[in-house]
Amino acid sequence: MTKNPSLTATVTPGITAQEYYDRRANLAHRLPEGALAILPAAELKYRSGAVFHPYRQESNFLYLTGWAEGDSLAVIRNTGPQWGDFTFHLFCQSKDATAEQWSGPRNGIQAAADIFNADDAGDINRIDKLLPEIVKSATRVYTDLERPRQGHTESKLWSLVKGDKSWWPSTRSPLYPILNTLRAIKSPAEIANMRKAGQISGRVITDAMRRAWTREKDLHNFLDYRFAVDGCDGPHITRTWPLDGKFTPPQRDLYEAVLKVQRASVALCREDARLTLDDIHDHTYRGLHEELKNLGFDIAHRDVDRLFPHHVGHYIGLDHFRGLGVRIEDSICVDASSPFILTTEAVKEVADIEALRD
Repeated sequence: MTKNPSLTATVTPGITAQEYYDRRANLAHRLPEGALAILPAAELKYRSGAVFHPYRQESNFLYLTGWAEGDSLAVIRNTGPQWGDFTFHLFCQSKDATAEQWSGPRNGIQAAADIFNADDAGDINRIDKLLPEIVKSATRVYTDLERPRQGHTESKLWSLVKGDKSWWPSTRSPLYPILNTLRAIKSPAEIANMRKAGQISGRVITDAMRRAWTREKDLHNFLDYRFAVDGCDGPHITRTWPLDGKFTPPQRDLYEAVLKVQRASVALCREDARLTLDDIHDHTYRGLHEELKNLGFDIAHRDVDRLFPHHVGHYIGLDHFRGLGVRIEDSICVDASSPFILTTEAVKEVADIEALRD
């Protein structure tokens, strides 16, 4: 069982200790009995010398723990056939006043147990003694440990494995397919978080459309600042609008064609449509081809691939993506009988966009 007496406590904005416990329990329940999931935290990336970039936790680690520090390791073991039969080990940095003076505060080992509900919390510098014994007793190991990319620091797990492979199983299973399945279904708390972020983000983008920007960096800094100040994270929004606030006739025709296809695709994002993302992509692909031909373009199907080189959609939550073009993108929650648009505050109708400058 977990150690935090109050599982209703919020660990990260909108997400309680109970929800993190449930996520770990769901993962463990999908592992064979006695199997382990091992997740190293993202490593700190240095900008120059001892100056580091803002830290960003590895998404699956964050999803399972809420822990936002590097130099850490999570181990989740299935201990039985019932849901909730698991143990959670969290190895992290100990409190160190001198190091924290330079690099910022650490949660520490006690907080790993008391706040983040680790059944066993320990010092990351002792995993060379502790982890091999945990792994040796496992029936199978699931992990996505990869060789560090050039210029990136090695995790303590990688350094340990590289130095002594005798205890590290030669056959391991990837963890990400299980976690991808779990993360695709959002809890009510996640949906509420994403809807709130969608509201705020949509209003910020709509506010950006009101202004006459002359330099891309000014727009970029405006959006970055507002998103950071308002605490937005999660939803994805793309909007396209003319610099002077008014569409020329050709711009309007092309934009309306893309918007028409986007509306039709969004309408298919519901459970009772019984469609996969690939199915919706095919509908979108054919719709774009038809709309472009209606505008007078002599375009073959293969030409659509050049104009629409990506997939129609992707899962969202903790990761971010970028792209360019005449794009109109909303974040959609797939409900039973209708799409739940999380980002409606970002205007996209031509009349609404043009009215912002009136």
